[in-house]
Amino acid sequence: MQRETEPARIVLTGLDATAVNALLTRLAEHEVPEELSTLLAAETEGNPFFLRETLLHLIEEGRLRFEGGQWTVGDDLSQLGVPAGIRDVIGRRLSRLGDAANRLLAAGALFEVSFPLPVAAEVVGLDDDEALDAIDQALEARIVRATEEFDHYAFTHALFRHALVEELNPSRQVRMHRAIATALEQQLRGEPAPATAAALARHYHRSAALPNAEQGVPYAVAVADDAGRRYAKHEEYAALLVALELLAEGDDRSVELRRRLADAAVFTQIGAEEVLRVVETTAREIEAAQGADAACDFVADLAMTSASFGDIRLVWRVGALGRRWLRPDRRDATYVVLRALELMQCNFEDPDNPGIPLDTPESRDLGETMRRVPPAELAGAIWLQLGSRSEAQRSYESFVVDRSVDAMWSRWPITQLWVLGAHRELVAELSLMHDSALERGVLPLVVFSLAMQARALTVLGEHDACDAAIDEGMALVPRIADTSNATFQLIAAVFLRRLVRGELLASAEIEGLSASEDQPETRWAFLAVRASGGLTFAMEGRADQAMALYRDCLVIADRVAGWAQNYPLILSYLARILWTLESTEGLEDLERNLREKVVEPDVRYPEVDGRWSLAHLCALTGRIDEARTWFEQARRVLTEQESAALLVAVDFDEAEMEIRLAADGDAPRARTLLARARAGCSHPAMAPWLPRIDALETRLAHPS
Repeated sequence: MQRETEPARIVLTGLDATAVNALLTRLAEHEVPEELSTLLAAETEGNPFFLRETLLHLIEEGRLRFEGGQWTVGDDLSQLGVPAGIRDVIGRRLSRLGDAANRLLAAGALFEVSFPLPVAAEVVGLDDDEALDAIDQALEARIVRATEEFDHYAFTHALFRHALVEELNPSRQVRMHRAIATALEQQLRGEPAPATAAALARHYHRSAALPNAEQGVPYAVAVADDAGRRYAKHEEYAALLVALELLAEGDDRSVELRRRLADAAVFTQIGAEEVLRVVETTAREIEAAQGADAACDFVADLAMTSASFGDIRLVWRVGALGRRWLRPDRRDATYVVLRALELMQCNFEDPDNPGIPLDTPESRDLGETMRRVPPAELAGAIWLQLGSRSEAQRSYESFVVDRSVDAMWSRWPITQLWVLGAHRELVAELSLMHDSALERGVLPLVVFSLAMQARALTVLGEHDACDAAIDEGMALVPRIADTSNATFQLIAAVFLRRLVRGELLASAEIEGLSASEDQPETRWAFLAVRASGGLTFAMEGRADQAMALYRDCLVIADRVAGWAQNYPLILSYLARILWTLESTEGLEDLERNLREKVVEPDVRYPEVDGRWSLAHLCALTGRIDEARTWFEQARRVLTEQESAALLVAVDFDEAEMEIRLAADGDAPRARTLLARARAGCSHPAMAPWLPRIDALETRLAHPS
């Protein structure tokens, strides 16, 4: 649970006097005097274990007796010295055991869960018969119980163990811990099991004040390795801390262990300040051992790893640490990562940023550097500037996918496949990302991968699989931040699924997303939200509001490069606003951006296509033959991409164009197109298209 979410911790209080009376009545199976219940509730603070142990003590002392079918108080309990706390109760019970039993239990108390009888006996100098007699006494007194493992015993309550440990002075505790470690090592036959390694690491750690504590390092590392294999990052982090504390000064293993500690710190999400402290400490040690460049590379890699967890502010702060070691003349993958994160933060903090990365000198400089760096060295989730299909293809072909456990999480070619329109390959990669993230418990990345899968699956017409992905994501959303990009992407996937299936969204639904506009994880996407809001206004017939948003978005689109996130979608929405309202305002500027930044470089996007949008604009300006050509080209590209669901919309739009053109109402091509669109709605998920197709067919049958 701690790997996946912050669990709620509930502190239990003791029972009140009434509840204590009810408990004692149930135990005694008859009514218990109220004064006894009140006294015991006060003395034990209502702790049921304290109650039970106090009663056992009173019975053993003869102060409480069962006579005549009921429990009887021997005399005034208030004068009988009832123990003020359970420590006294335990002390009195332990005092009835022999010296050998107490010494044995004292050694056993230094173990955390259960203790091996031979080891505890060896530490306190008992032979086999003495140890067996001692454990018999402890069993009879119900202080310990046998476990399922041979020769291992556990205390019946942890308070016995705590009380015994408190009786040992600190110096004796340290020496006994080291003696236990030595005895455990002598019993080893080969590599220790994880539980044994954990015990050895703990006992060496507790005796670190004595010489040769570094002998415990291999055991702590073994515990960390085991936890790492199970993706139990909290356990791995704790074990690595122990290993580092046991290391002797100047030990060569320090740098590698600190690297692992920093990685585990990011995964455990232990808190921003602790993560930054660990990262900075590690980077400084790497600098001392390997130089500033190595320290900078380490921080950049860790920044991209931390991006998988959804806290972009922490990612920015980690990236800012890396800039301390970034040489001014570096122009490699590390520079790209750190500079990209810096520009992302600047964009968010700029009050005038419109909700999309702008085409600025700084972003162009970063893009030029990206193009000179081998794609294999770049992380897939970086703000990649892929402004053309050919760039995306080259990047994808030279991209090295590293799915090893130690690889940073963002090395997936998602951006390349997105721009290429390779939806099936995209689903396959996202499915692998999902499985890897789920196995490691990184839920934001799981939800993100499900959202992206859903979008691609919708377009492919695999509606059942799409719905399953969204349902799985929605079940996980309560366990991640509601302001995270992953949550936002899943909501966007739901909206886009509805649009592809022919539903008409309400403007109020889009406006409901406005609360996320000020969040650093999602602000970059809000020009697309505004454009979609304009489209919903247009479809509701609210032309003035639609055109106001259209004008704002169009001005911004002129300042944005084609590689910017959501750019093809934004231009498509703007073209559809004009198409819906049959307006040509600003059409030339829109068409220029669409041709130069989307269609000519052939940048693809799952739910739309630039050629399809050009067909709308050509139709609005009377270039009908050209519009038909663009519709056909869009259909060809979408067929190649297997975008079956989008073909319904393309056929529908072209049919609407033909109906608008037909002055006499006769539009035979429209009939063919509508018949084809209807055939594409065989899956029930596409049913929202049918009333819209019916409406166009009615217009054909009864032209106004």
